[in-house]
Amino acid sequence: MAEKRRWSGRKTILNNELIKQISDLVIKGHTDSDLSDILGFNNTCIYTWLRKGEAGTARSIYTKFYKEYKKAKATLYNLHIKNIDKAAFFGHEWEETKTTYRNVKGKKTLIEEVVTRKKSTPSWQASAWRLQRLLPSLYHLEHLDTGFDPQEKARQVNEYMSQLQSNIKKPEDFEEKRKKDNDSSV
Repeated sequence: MAEKRRWSGRKTILNNELIKQISDLVIKGHTDSDLSDILGFNNTCIYTWLRKGEAGTARSIYTKFYKEYKKAKATLYNLHIKNIDKAAFFGHEWEETKTTYRNVKGKKTLIEEVVTRKKSTPSWQASAWRLQRLLPSLYHLEHLDTGFDPQEKARQVNEYMSQLQSNIKKPEDFEEKRKKDNDSSV
């Protein structure tokens, strides 16, 4: 008769509710250290759970945590990228409220409240920041280097752009692929 396997160590505190709480906090921008402080556990737990989840089985609570954590991080990054892109292409929008009060019989009384929507112009700085992170080999802060050559940088950018353009599929490419697929299925 097979002997039952005995588990050693403490039972994990990780459960579906805690995974949800952690994911929500990550999406709001909290760090791993913040998570442990807010939820009351050691932050090494997070790294242990992530390590077990990456190596674990598909049905493991750790694997579920790993996937949800990575998804939350991606959601957070995506929110910030959208904000940067919005600032780069459309500018920043905000509301300003101007409130007027009058002193009536010793009490501050609201007379008027005017809300004005304002919008800045698109920001080249947001675009530059994005390019520096997306293509650091092309757009890092070389102007601080003593050997920076603007003509060489322009050549590199043009070369990179032509590589990108050569990778773009044209309608003819799709037509040829469709014909090949039709010929092979006949």
